[in-house]
Amino acid sequence: MATFQNTVTIRRAIDDVFAFLADFENVPAWNSAIVETKKTSPGPGGCGNHLPTDPFHPRQERGRL
Repeated sequence: MATFQNTVTIRRAIDDVFAFLADFENVPAWNSAIVETKKTSPGPGGCGNHLPTDPFHPRQERGRL
Protein backbone atom coordinates (compact mmCIF):
# COMPACT_ATOMS: atom_id res chain seq x y z
CA MET A 1 0.00 0.00 0.00
CA ALA A 2 1.31 3.46 -0.89
CA THR A 3 1.63 6.07 1.82
CA PHE A 4 2.02 9.83 1.78
CA GLN A 5 3.25 12.19 4.45
CA ASN A 6 3.47 15.97 4.44
CA THR A 7 4.53 18.51 7.05
CA VAL A 8 3.36 22.11 7.16
CA THR A 9 4.56 24.77 9.58
CA ILE A 10 1.81 27.22 10.52
CA ARG A 11 2.83 30.29 12.48
CA ARG A 12 -0.43 30.70 14.37
CA ALA A 13 -1.68 29.80 17.82
CA ILE A 14 -2.75 26.15 18.15
CA ASP A 15 -6.27 27.24 19.16
CA ASP A 16 -6.61 29.32 15.97
CA VAL A 17 -5.47 26.42 13.78
CA PHE A 18 -7.75 23.92 15.52
CA ALA A 19 -10.75 26.27 15.21
CA PHE A 20 -10.08 26.73 11.48
CA LEU A 21 -9.73 22.99 10.81
CA ALA A 22 -12.71 22.11 13.03
CA ASP A 23 -14.99 24.32 10.90
CA PHE A 24 -15.76 21.98 8.01
CA GLU A 25 -16.87 24.86 5.80
CA ASN A 26 -13.13 25.71 5.62
CA VAL A 27 -12.22 22.35 4.04
CA PRO A 28 -11.99 23.79 0.48
CA ALA A 29 -9.34 26.28 1.70
CA TRP A 30 -6.92 23.44 2.52
CA ASN A 31 -8.18 20.44 0.50
CA SER A 32 -8.01 20.98 -3.27
CA ALA A 33 -10.21 17.89 -3.86
CA ILE A 34 -13.23 19.67 -2.32
CA VAL A 35 -14.92 22.63 -4.02
CA GLU A 36 -17.53 23.36 -1.36
CA THR A 37 -18.69 22.08 2.03
CA LYS A 38 -21.86 23.49 3.59
CA LYS A 39 -23.37 22.64 6.98
CA THR A 40 -27.07 21.94 6.46
CA SER A 41 -28.10 20.73 9.91
CA PRO A 42 -29.19 23.17 12.63
CA GLY A 43 -27.23 24.04 15.75
CA PRO A 44 -23.53 24.01 16.54
CA GLY A 45 -21.12 21.63 14.84
CA GLY A 46 -20.75 18.18 16.31
CA CYS A 47 -21.50 14.51 16.02
CA GLY A 48 -24.44 13.79 13.72
CA ASN A 49 -24.21 17.01 11.68
CA HIS A 50 -24.93 16.85 7.99
CA LEU A 51 -22.17 18.40 5.84
CA PRO A 52 -22.62 17.63 2.13
CA THR A 53 -19.53 18.30 0.02
CA ASP A 54 -19.01 19.17 -3.63
CA PRO A 55 -15.90 17.29 -4.76
CA PHE A 56 -13.67 18.50 -7.59
CA HIS A 57 -13.60 16.11 -10.52
CA PRO A 58 -10.36 16.09 -12.55
CA ARG A 59 -12.26 16.16 -15.86
CA GLN A 60 -14.17 19.30 -14.88
CA GLU A 61 -12.78 22.82 -15.06
CA ARG A 62 -12.90 24.64 -11.75
CA GLY A 63 -15.77 27.11 -11.57
CA ARG A 64 -17.73 25.42 -14.36
CA LEU A 65 -20.41 22.73 -14.22
